[in-house]
Amino acid sequence: MLLVSHSMQQVLELCDEAIWLDKGVIRMRGEAFLVVKAYEEYLHGPLNKIELQVSSDQQILLPDLQAIEKTFSIQNGAHGNNPQRRSIDEIFNLQLQEPQFCPHIETAEFPHVAPPYELKFIAPGGVSRWDANEGLKICGFTVVTEQGETNKLGVMRPAKFIINVMAEFGGDYECRYGIVFFDHMGSCVGRIVSPADKFAISKNCMHHVEMVLNPNQFGPGEYILSVSVHKFGPMELFNSTARYDLINRGFQIQVETPDSLAALSTNFFHTAEWNFHPNKALEK
Repeated sequence: MLLVSHSMQQVLELCDEAIWLDKGVIRMRGEAFLVVKAYEEYLHGPLNKIELQVSSDQQILLPDLQAIEKTFSIQNGAHGNNPQRRSIDEIFNLQLQEPQFCPHIETAEFPHVAPPYELKFIAPGGVSRWDANEGLKICGFTVVTEQGETNKLGVMRPAKFIINVMAEFGGDYECRYGIVFFDHMGSCVGRIVSPADKFAISKNCMHHVEMVLNPNQFGPGEYILSVSVHKFGPMELFNSTARYDLINRGFQIQVETPDSLAALSTNFFHTAEWNFHPNKALEK
């Protein structure tokens, strides 16, 4: 079958090999993923490589890494400011799905890993940067699990993604960060966007950000990740908000299922509440 398409998702889903034609001339031919990655980089404009040099006296600005615990208070018979909000006891008394889990209730614990000064777990084809505004650039990326620094994640186990950015210019910034998960066929299966991050930073200094899946609910398989840094704006305008950097389809992770969950293998483990209501006997 010969597929002619401008849809990169179609090409990745249906083709093992791809040919990139430009005005009738073959620009590239080879593995579909590598051709798609090069084509997307060409369309959106490559950036010059960042040469990261960290001197011994360089100031590194880091956010507070202490875990933030959510608390539930009961005031005047209501839970906090929202009368519909459940207390912790009510949450734990829910009849949840199997396997039972309630995201973010337990604190995820990881071995210490220093902020990365290089991009790790790079996907085939290398680093592909899209054109973007000057200001901040991604200079480090890694993944951490309970076993340490690794790109092999477990189903229903916590995982931490660390992004390190470097300031090309000093000043005050307000950013959003995005991580997009693609499956082996190139389909977007998850898009995680941060709230606002406000910070002041000096030129050539570092600022690092952590995103924790607690737990990881993606099912088994191989995933490709894109990572981006955007100027903060309304969520509904996220895709059109100016960006500082985007590494497209740049990182690779693998999710594995333990034997205990093999019978429940799925693309995504969703949370659910179960309620059982026996019928009353009919009255004569």
